[in-house]
Amino acid sequence: MAAGHGHSHVIRDGNIIRATLEGAFNLEGAGQYEKQARREIGSFNGAPFLMLVDNTEVEGGTPEAYSELDRFNQWQNTQALVAKAIIVTQSLLKEILLQRTPNLSMQNSAFFDNEAEALCWLRQQEKDKFEEYKRKSGR
Repeated sequence: MAAGHGHSHVIRDGNIIRATLEGAFNLEGAGQYEKQARREIGSFNGAPFLMLVDNTEVEGGTPEAYSELDRFNQWQNTQALVAKAIIVTQSLLKEILLQRTPNLSMQNSAFFDNEAEALCWLRQQEKDKFEEYKRKSGR
């Protein structure tokens, strides 16, 4: 197995999963991110959650890394993900994400260039969507 490129740090902060990604990702690096995020998502035991993904230090990824990320987004679409805020300061990276990870478009997601606006939007989504999600899922 090749060494993982790209660094990820994923933590649970209340009902938000915070992921910070750095560097250029290959398949193994994307897989390491997915493993960390799945562990944190699993800690919700099916309860609704939010995600904040900070991509400000991401340099890009291989086609295989984006395919892995898209498979992970597809799996997230089966979970209780209420909203995902993605922080990106490079417009090209945003376009690549949208093009290479089509399952992202099936999520309630939005792009931001700073954490303050991303968190503000997530809190509004939490307010607007959590009760709706709980009614629909019977939780």
